[in-house]
Amino acid sequence: ADFILTGAAKKNRELKNKNHTMLVQTHHEIETHKITHLRLVKLWESWKNDILINERKAKPIDFLKERWENEFTDSKESWGQIRKIICDELWLDKIEIKTVNRDSPERLDYGDNENGLMVVAIGGFSLGRGLTLEGLTVSFFARTSNNYDTLLQMGRWFGFRKDYEDLVRVHLTGERYDCFRHLAMVEKEIRSDIARYEELNKTPIELAVRIRTHHTMKVTSYLKMGE
Repeated sequence: ADFILTGAAKKNRELKNKNHTMLVQTHHEIETHKITHLRLVKLWESWKNDILINERKAKPIDFLKERWENEFTDSKESWGQIRKIICDELWLDKIEIKTVNRDSPERLDYGDNENGLMVVAIGGFSLGRGLTLEGLTVSFFARTSNNYDTLLQMGRWFGFRKDYEDLVRVHLTGERYDCFRHLAMVEKEIRSDIARYEELNKTPIELAVRIRTHHTMKVTSYLKMGE
């Protein structure tokens, strides 16, 4: 829902970068990507048909309206503006659902398409290694990690974007939310410790930086720590 709504809002704003992307990170296993892809394609075809026919009792358009009015109150667009774009069949047909992994028959390539791509990208390792998701606005992130540094690296996806900061949405499991919250606390404490060096005229050799531990995650792999 958020991917559709924010895509419509970005089109209304006529942004220079017209690419619009949603990240779906559930697991690193390719079989999981295939299952997720099939489910999303089936769901999207059902939604698209219902939006265009607009006759069934359980209308996605009603759900989208409620979602927009309750969750995007800081956005300047009215529901009328959003609805007009969503109900455009040509606009709906632009939305693609793609799997990005080593078995994918084609790579995700934004190219020079002046009209921009609207794509839901499903994947694991391939999404985090050198691939830029242009116009990333919505993220569904359930991937697990046992290391601070790996999870922090993944967190770079969730930055705010100029001209549509109010539209960015990140969906996490409760467990992932707690882990990111813990890492935010760790970073704040590290910065505070580093600030002590100047105050006390010390170096890291003389005064080590403290790093808060976690009950399930490690700071980094044992190989990197030399253990």
